[in-house]
Amino acid sequence: DASGGAVDVRLKGVPNEPFFIRYKGQTGRNTQVSGRNDFLTYEGGGLTTFGRGTNSRAPQFDNLGDNWDGAVGTTTGAAPIDYKLSGAIGGSFELGNGWRAGGMLSVFYERDSSYYDKGVDDSWVVETPGQPMSPKTIQGTPQDGDFKTALFDVTRGKQSVQWSELATAGIENE
Repeated sequence: DASGGAVDVRLKGVPNEPFFIRYKGQTGRNTQVSGRNDFLTYEGGGLTTFGRGTNSRAPQFDNLGDNWDGAVGTTTGAAPIDYKLSGAIGGSFELGNGWRAGGMLSVFYERDSSYYDKGVDDSWVVETPGQPMSPKTIQGTPQDGDFKTALFDVTRGKQSVQWSELATAGIENE
C-alpha cells in the first residue's frame, strides 16, 4: 500500500511449517537471441556468474598511445542461454507459552540477453530555414570536402545478470 509518498510494508508472519525447501527453475527463449551464432560480443565479453565484467575490460593506462590488448573491437559468438533460478529454505519451532520462532532464506538468480540488428541512429538538421534536412556533420564541413556525419547503423548484443538474497527471522506470540 502506498499513500502520499509513504510506503506501508506488511510483512508475513513466522512460517507455519517446521521445515521447508522450495525451488524452481525456468529457461526462456527470445527469438531475437536464441540459437544465434552471430551474437555481438567482444574478446573477454560476457558476464561472470555474479554479473561482473572480466579484468580484460579494465582501462589500459600502460598502453595509452599504443595498441590496446583484450576487449577492443567487436566479434560474434554463440548467444547465451537465458534462465532464472530461485529457492527458499526455512521453518519454525515452538518456544513454549504460545511463542514461536522461525525464519527463511530466499535466493533469486536471472541471466537475460537481448539482440537487435539493423537499428538506425541518425541525426538530421535543417541548416537554413526552408531547405531540406541534411545529415548533421560532427567533424569537418561539406565545403571542406572532408567531413563525418552522425548517421549510424546499430547492432547491439546485451547481457544482464540479476541476483538477490533475503534472510528473515522472527518471533511471534499467538
